[in-house]
Amino acid sequence: MPFRLTRQFVSLMEPLRESGLIQSVMVHALRAFRAQPELLLNTMDVFVKEPSLDWKNFELKQLKKGGTWTLTVNTKEINWYPLQKVDFARRKLEGANPAIITSEELKLGFEKEPAFRGMQCVALGTEEHNVRARLPAQGLTVEQQVDCLLDQATDPNLLGRVWQGWEPWRYRFTSQSIIYIHNLIRFLYNVGDAEHLSKATVCGAVRKVCLAMKRRLPMFVVFPGHKPVRAIKEVLGSGLRG
Repeated sequence: MPFRLTRQFVSLMEPLRESGLIQSVMVHALRAFRAQPELLLNTMDVFVKEPSLDWKNFELKQLKKGGTWTLTVNTKEINWYPLQKVDFARRKLEGANPAIITSEELKLGFEKEPAFRGMQCVALGTEEHNVRARLPAQGLTVEQQVDCLLDQATDPNLLGRVWQGWEPWRYRFTSQSIIYIHNLIRFLYNVGDAEHLSKATVCGAVRKVCLAMKRRLPMFVVFPGHKPVRAIKEVLGSGLRG
């Protein structure tokens, strides 16, 4: 799936749910990318010339597993793996169905697995239940691509098959993620200044969010359990002060 839009997130978006603000933002963003695809593709060219260590490791694993994909890819070319990834990105910007891309990426590492056919069927979806299965493989509009992405992100048949240790109803905070949220709130204050909003308005909005998170804290948040609470607070406190 492109991202996980679980019911916890969707419920926060009531009454429009995923068809509201998030869909609108995704459409505007994707339309901008598709209007000038060379900007993104030229940036990705850095990974072709200097692939990351992770990509080199994935390249070796994929090559070891083999499959029919090797018939269409020149694996003797030194940068075939990043070129393959950039080609997927190019096809997305040209209007390819995201479910088709997902299916092809599955083939790269799992084609020889006994469960591959079943995994592919789940990724493609069914015409009865999924928008992505009713749309063509190529030539999608921006709105259609976004509909496919949201369909993948909210499909229970996909969400229900991820790693069982994921526990989507919980978020495991690290010190860095706490610091990130702290910096994000500070950024909201700066936005308030730029938009000429009063401090009371910004503080009130931030306070409502903080109180809502605090009420749901035991349900959704798991802090590192291998350290005493005091030690965790000291680490987070020093990080925020830094």
